[in-house]
Amino acid sequence: MSDTKKFLVKTKDCSVNCRFTVFLKDFKEAVTTAYITSVSKNNPNLTRIETFENTIKICTYNSISFSEYIIPAEIQTDKSEFSEVPNARFNLDLNMLVKIAGAFSGEENISFDVDMEHMVARVSCGNSTLELSIYPDTDFVDFSARMENAESKGIVDTEIIRKTIQFISQFAKKDDVQPNLSLLEFRNGQAVGGTVTALAYVKSEAFKFSLKLRFELLSQMDRFLTHFNNDVELFETKTHYILADENILCGFEKIPYTFPPVEPIFNAPTDSRVLTIDRVSLLKSLTRLSIMSSIKDLIIHITTDSNGRMTLYTQDDKGRKSTDCIDVSVSDTENTEKSFNLILPILLKSLQGSSSEKITMKMIPDKLVILTDERSEGTFISIFTVTVTFEIFAEICVMAAEVSVIEDELIEQNKTKSHAAKKPQKRGFISVIEAVNGKGTPSRSGSTGKAGHPLRGNCCRGEDRGHRGRFP
Repeated sequence: MSDTKKFLVKTKDCSVNCRFTVFLKDFKEAVTTAYITSVSKNNPNLTRIETFENTIKICTYNSISFSEYIIPAEIQTDKSEFSEVPNARFNLDLNMLVKIAGAFSGEENISFDVDMEHMVARVSCGNSTLELSIYPDTDFVDFSARMENAESKGIVDTEIIRKTIQFISQFAKKDDVQPNLSLLEFRNGQAVGGTVTALAYVKSEAFKFSLKLRFELLSQMDRFLTHFNNDVELFETKTHYILADENILCGFEKIPYTFPPVEPIFNAPTDSRVLTIDRVSLLKSLTRLSIMSSIKDLIIHITTDSNGRMTLYTQDDKGRKSTDCIDVSVSDTENTEKSFNLILPILLKSLQGSSSEKITMKMIPDKLVILTDERSEGTFISIFTVTVTFEIFAEICVMAAEVSVIEDELIEQNKTKSHAAKKPQKRGFISVIEAVNGKGTPSRSGSTGKAGHPLRGNCCRGEDRGHRGRFP
C-alpha cells in the first residue's frame, strides 16, 4: 500500500548550505522518469529538489500532469546547531541533470554541494565537478495542494493499464469538436476509446476502478507506467487522479467528459458466419498489401466463402490492383460469398502488438466488423465501420482536397473569434453507432444520410456535460 503523506511534506527555502550524496543509478532513474512530466522545451526546464528525512524528492510538472520521485540520500549540513538535518528545497535545470546522469555512467555515487548564498549547486562525480545555477523558488508551481484529502480507490495493475493504453491509443484521436471522444475511459470492468470510424474495447477483471485519460496524456502515461511497480495505488481528489507506489507519484487533472456507451454494439444481431483467423497470416497479408498504399486511408476489400478462403483485394488511387489470399475457419456452411470494405491502416494497427495465435471476426451485415482477440490480460476488441466502395472513395479523396482549401480559409477568417470554427467533416462512411441503429447509409457526398451523425449532432445539447453525445 502506498502512503501519500510522504509526498505531502511541505518544505521551505533554507539558506543552510548542505551536501547530499545519492546512488548514481537511483538518480538517473529519478531524473529520467521526472523528465516525462516536464516541459523539456523550456530553458531552463525547472525541477524542484527537496530534502527531508535522509531522502530527496524530485518534482516536475507540465500542462497536463505532475510527478514526484523519492530516492534515499545521505544528507549533511555545515551548521552544527541543527540537531537534525533541516528540510530544504531549490530549483535546478532538469535538462542539465539528465545529461549529467548520462555522462557519468559507470560511477557509483553522485554528490551535490548546495550553496544557497551564491545560488550555485556543485555536482561531483568521480574526478569531475560541475556547477549548476539554482533558480528562484517563485518560478515553480507547488502541486502539494492537489494531493490533500486524496481518497484511495484501490490497487491497479500497471502492466494491463499500459497494454490497454497501447492498444486503444492506436484508435484514439484528438477531437476538439467532440471532447468526449478525445479520451480513454476505464469503467465497469472495461476500457473504451476511439473515433466515429473505429472503436477499441478491452474487457478485463482487473478493471475494478474508474479512470479517464485525455488523449494528450496517453503517450506520456505509456512511458511513465514502465517506471512504476506492477501494482500501484489509485487515489482520487476533487480535481485530480493520482497513481503512487512507494517512491513514485504521478497526478493528472480530471476531465468532465464521458465516452459514449458502447453496449448497443454487442446487443445488435450479427451474421451467422464467424471467422477464426491466424493472426500472423492476416498481419503479413495486410502488411504486403499496405506496401502499395499511396493514400492515407487505403481501403481493403475482403471476401470470404464457405470453403474457408479469405481474399483480400485493394487498389491505389490510380487503379493499380493488389490481391492476397489466406485460409480461415468458418462457422457456417452457407455456400455464398460475403464481402465488406475496411480501412487498411486501422485494421493493420489493431493486429500489431498482440501475441495471440488466433483471432475471430464477425459481422453486423453491411454495418460493422468486430475483431476479437482473447489475450491472457483480457478480451481486446476492435470495431470497424463498413466503409464505402473504391469508386466513392476516389471521389471523396478529391473532395477532401477541396475541403482542405476551404478549411484553411475558414481558420484564417475565425482566428480572432473566441471559439474555433467547426471543421467540415471528411467522412464517406457511417459512424459505428449509426450503423448499429440503422441511422444513415454511405452516400456519394460523404454524408451519413438524413439521420446525420448522432455524436456530432449532440455535441452541444443537454445540460449534462459529462454525458454529451450519448449513442442513441
